[in-house]
Amino acid sequence: MASLCGSCTKTTRNTYALNCTKCEKWFHMECGGLTKDGLKKIEAELKKPDGKRWKCAGCSESEVKEGMGDPTLKDLMLKLIQMDQKMDDLTKKYEEQLKINKNMQIEINNLQKKVVNLENEKNHIERKNLKNNIIISGLPVVKKENLTRTVVELAKKYNVLLKNEDFVCSQVGKANEDGKQLIKVKFNKESDKERIMKSKKEINLKADVLRLSTDSDIYINDELTKCNRNLFTEARKKGINLYGARKV
Repeated sequence: MASLCGSCTKTTRNTYALNCTKCEKWFHMECGGLTKDGLKKIEAELKKPDGKRWKCAGCSESEVKEGMGDPTLKDLMLKLIQMDQKMDDLTKKYEEQLKINKNMQIEINNLQKKVVNLENEKNHIERKNLKNNIIISGLPVVKKENLTRTVVELAKKYNVLLKNEDFVCSQVGKANEDGKQLIKVKFNKESDKERIMKSKKEINLKADVLRLSTDSDIYINDELTKCNRNLFTEARKKGINLYGARKV
């Protein structure tokens, strides 16, 4: 016949329960203020010949009241019992919080992966949109300049014939401190861009080929996405730190 819990008076059958070695009543693990780990430790002690014997809270308090004449010591023993029970509760809550933190960290890692994937996808789309674009640098700003005519004339110097309707162009931002500007060119055909990019590797031009009052080098590069610009800037800084200033 199953024993009844000495605290809640419900059956202890098929549950974690422990027997008080003094009153010999059975108590559910929760009713005795124990955790599973605490229960295992007590069971291990009971198997030892000189191990500690477990007493329920009622018997423990009764022993303190009967055996301790000093009120101060009696209060201390009661507080120790209460502290032990609270420690078990705190340990259980701590373990539960560790599980929560672990799950949260997994969610954070998953979100970080999603952000990286979205950034890569965004960069891929931007690269696709910029595949026909170039950036021209090294040319000084000229008052009332016709940028379209300037680009057509520059293309001729690279042995590439362009018409006004083959592209659109515009100045990017303001001129830098030495008066040089950045010109963005978007070609309608990728083949026109490829011809310019191939020719510029074989022909090095300076601004004076366009009858401008400077002999600064002209640079033509792919227009980069924001992400790739940042990577290029970081790589260039590291290169300068390692090898000194270089033309890129």
